[in-house]
Amino acid sequence: MRIATLLHNPVAGDEAHTKDKLIALIESRGYKCHYSSVKEQGLDLIHEDTEFIIIAGGDGTVRKVAKQLLLDKSPASHLPIALLPMGTANNIARTLGISGEPETIIRQWATMQPRTIDIWDVDNLPGARFFCEGLGFGVFPQLIAEMRHHDEELSDSPEKRMEVALGTLHDITVSYKPRHCVVIADGTDYSGDYIMVEVMNMQCIGPNLVLAYEANPGDGYMEIVLIAEGEKDELARYISDRISGVASFLKCKTLKARNVKIQWEGHLVHVDDELIEMKEIKEISLSSEGKILHFMVPGT
Repeated sequence: MRIATLLHNPVAGDEAHTKDKLIALIESRGYKCHYSSVKEQGLDLIHEDTEFIIIAGGDGTVRKVAKQLLLDKSPASHLPIALLPMGTANNIARTLGISGEPETIIRQWATMQPRTIDIWDVDNLPGARFFCEGLGFGVFPQLIAEMRHHDEELSDSPEKRMEVALGTLHDITVSYKPRHCVVIADGTDYSGDYIMVEVMNMQCIGPNLVLAYEANPGDGYMEIVLIAEGEKDELARYISDRISGVASFLKCKTLKARNVKIQWEGHLVHVDDELIEMKEIKEISLSSEGKILHFMVPGT
């Protein structure tokens, strides 16, 4: 019998994903399950006999757990992590090929394999020391800022929140004025005027926008997505297709790099799903210092 600790966001999911029902599901597959609420106990109650960690929640919950595992140098940071995606977007789980109802995913754990995922260091940005999904400037941080006005009214409706987010992002995109961004990737200068600059570890961000189709979060490279004003219509078209439910592909410039220096002529930046307002414009450095986590993913 394998032993797990369930780190659960109790406000994620629906009535089928309560503490007691999740524990019952997990133990019905032959696992012993300890429990901690990320809203209350955090990682203080990862039991010493734990063989793998279960995160039940969305991308924000994954980031919260990663922060405690890595920055607090937890002895549990070497343990494999199994995801039960229960957020609005679940971009990390999507990139890792994890989807379906909890019952389906739990059944798959027996055949899943651990996969190393890079965690990227952020230097010279107060309020952020790493990113799991991505870091960026332009239309997407503006979306996060504007969606704060809808947090309360949309808190119980992930589908409606996704719909409002896409519509808001479309409006932002068509009216957004480009700003200059210094981008130095592995020593090569890609600076220019852009409406969106995203440095990504996962394939998608926000309301499931697939921007970095070839991103492999364990290959030691960041994906840099650069969208200039001349590509604004293409981005708006892609978002419109998403709103309409049309399968679509975004054509945009994408680079790979191990080290990035970036400076945006603005004050809003997002790090994963967190919005940071910079008090002054400064150069931010992104690199890897060997920080990794291990996620259980479907076998190939």
